[in-house]
Amino acid sequence: MSGCPVFPEFRNQSALKTMQALYCEGDFSRCERYKSASKGIMPPKDLLPDGSRLPKKKDRDSIPE
Repeated sequence: MSGCPVFPEFRNQSALKTMQALYCEGDFSRCERYKSASKGIMPPKDLLPDGSRLPKKKDRDSIPE
């Protein structure tokens, strides 16, 4: 779980813990990153487990933690 490259991109630790609980510790087969990797396709760095995307870095800097 700690090896997922999207985790360091999270600034909001409560959002990160929620994603980990739902997808990493829960039903990981629902994780869009897992599904992609299982097909041999490297998921984009900004792809979240629920299939949404992280905002671009410049946009994230304006979001409060």
